[in-house]
Parts: sequence; C-alpha cells; structure tokens
Amino acid sequence: METIREGSKGPDVVKWQTFLGISADGDFGPGTKSATIVWQTNNGLTGDGVVGPATWSKAGFESDAVPRTSPVIPYPPTVPPRVGSVGDAVELPWVNFKLTPDQAANALSNAYARVTGKRPNANVLALMIAQTGFETGQWSLPNYNYGGIKFASSKDSYFQFLDCGEIINGVQIRHTAADRSPMCEFAAHLTAVDGAEHYVRTLQGRPNWWNGLHTGTVDGYIKGLTIQPYAYFTAVPAAYLAGVQKLYAQFASVAKRYAAGTIVGFVIFAFGLSAYALWRRSRRSA
Repeated sequence: METIREGSKGPDVVKWQTFLGISADGDFGPGTKSATIVWQTNNGLTGDGVVGPATWSKAGFESDAVPRTSPVIPYPPTVPPRVGSVGDAVELPWVNFKLTPDQAANALSNAYARVTGKRPNANVLALMIAQTGFETGQWSLPNYNYGGIKFASSKDSYFQFLDCGEIINGVQIRHTAADRSPMCEFAAHLTAVDGAEHYVRTLQGRPNWWNGLHTGTVDGYIKGLTIQPYAYFTAVPAAYLAGVQKLYAQFASVAKRYAAGTIVGFVIFAFGLSAYALWRRSRRSA
C-alpha cells in the first residue's frame, strides 16, 4: 500500500476516500486532507494528513486494501460504552457527529444497496438526503441516528438516551437525557452507513412510506408519510413538505453523484471488478 498525501492521485486515493465516506474522485485535495486529519486525530494518530503505513493499518487495511472493520466512533476515553439495561444491547454515550452532504449521500446510497441489492436512483436518493437533512439539521447525528429513530430491544445492538419531548393530555413534557425516560431511548450505531441502513429499513417496513419514497417526488413522498396506519406527522405536513422541497432542490446534484449509474458508483464497481480479476489470475497461477 503506497503512502498518499495531498496531491496524490489514483486508486489508493479512491479506496481511502471511500473509507472516509467522502466524494471518491481519486484526487487527494485539501478536503481529503482535512477529513484525514480529523480521522487520524480521532483514532489516536498524529493528524498530519498523510496516509502512511500506520494510518492504513489503523484503518484496518491489509495488503489487498480491503478494510477489516468499519471506522469506529471516537468515544471520549472517560465515558466508555457500557452494557445497557435492555437485554444484551449496549448503551452508548451521547456523541454528535456532523456529516457533510457527500458523506450523508454516500452512506444513504450504500445503505440502500445493502437493503435492496442495488443503489437508489437519483430522485429516490435526493428524497432520502432531503428528509434526513431536514430532520437532523443537515446531518448532525447523535451516534449516527438519522432522525429520531427509537430503540427496539429485539433488533438493535446499541441504544442511547437523548433530550426529547412528549405530549401528555395536551401538555408538552420535556425530558433530558439524564432523566433516562423510556420515551427518550433511541437507536444508536457505530458507523454512518449502519445508521443509514436502520433508516432505510424503517422506511421499507412501512409500505406507505416506501411506496411514497419510490414515487421519486417530494409530493408523492409526503403523501405517503401522511397515510394511516403509519402516519408520520406530529407537525404540519405543509411546513414539512416545504422544508423537504428546499433541501431536495439544494442537494439534487449531490444525489446524482452517488445514485445508480453515476461516476462514483462506477468507480467503486470498477475497483471491485479489478480486484476480482486479480484474484482469478492469482488462482490460475497458483
């Protein structure tokens, strides 16, 4: 594995950018350097922006450049994860992670592919980007939870307590995370794509949401979210529609970069095809 730094280009840069969850254009520019420094610092390395042997190894890459594990969130050493009170699930301390639009789009596209076996088209991906962006203040994610998804003890490996509110007999009651109210127990995840997968599976599990999403239009999606028995809204649908429409238009170009049949998707596919060809060649020569 070659050492790469600002100014480097090529397949190793694509692999590293894909690992970071940023736009994988194969050009190690200032944005890639900044993302690298953040990742190095959060993982106990010198934040110099140079991806050398120590960084490749820490990221879990072997000689074939396939990561052993996904990146793990940098929990504060004084607040370690602890076994939770619900089954074998582990409670995670509340840590907020801010994604860029490209990181969110990449995670959502990869998650959709995990769930369905294919990447979403640009309109579907733009809808997911817009809704999660609207729900989370443009991807400020507590432990990679994409918009208030509650913890389910039968399915989730991790959970967290957050500040939240509920309406009881017409009165809004506020809770802090320290209250540890069951109403404020939410799903938590270790990686951005794991959290995005939970979001996609939540949509898939509600036919009216899933069908609305696949109209590929904001109006169709919002209509699907308002249909019983899984009506989504506690807010005013018209206001929600306006907010999602704005982000849909704003991030349509980002969605096109990570949707089915785009350059980024082709690069990832081509890398996988090349790796498979090398494996076949090695098998024949063995």
